[in-house]
Amino acid sequence: MIIDDVLEGRVEFGLVGAKTRQRSIFQEPLFEDELAMIVASGHPWAGRTSVTLDELSREPYITRKSGSGTLLTIRDLLARQAYHLHDFNIISEMGSTAAVVNAVLAGGAVSIVSRVAVSENVKTGSLKALSIAGLSLSRTFYRTRHMNRSLSPLGKRFISFLKNARPPAPAQVDDKPHRGWGKYLCGN
Repeated sequence: MIIDDVLEGRVEFGLVGAKTRQRSIFQEPLFEDELAMIVASGHPWAGRTSVTLDELSREPYITRKSGSGTLLTIRDLLARQAYHLHDFNIISEMGSTAAVVNAVLAGGAVSIVSRVAVSENVKTGSLKALSIAGLSLSRTFYRTRHMNRSLSPLGKRFISFLKNARPPAPAQVDDKPHRGWGKYLCGN
């Protein structure tokens, strides 16, 4: 995962969707993102705008691989509501957002991913993005680097660009406004 790559020096810095407890890592907020529960267009919930956590916990669910920022965020958000992912009907664990989306598109299961990552699928109607009643699915993306390593001149310039550049104008994703760099940095 990205944190491991930063710790082991394979990358200078990364952008991650959750805080880490690693003492050797420095993180600073970069932009806000929103997650959404997704279903395929043929799913019985496709005509709905939201579901409850009780309903979601019983539905076949596809999760991200352990260590993913999305998974860490979901676990934290659920814990705040006295729910645990291990109580869900998890049928598969996937290594990437694209793999999760493809599995949901195949039908029968649901998942939670970034709204931005599925914006094209939602626009075309192949997926439906739903909210979860009583649960805010917001998260922060963090610029993440090793505390004890110096950045290259190029790395410093890129980080300066990210800090100083005005983020793109808000975009509409499934009738929800999105601000910041998320649209450009959260790919499938």
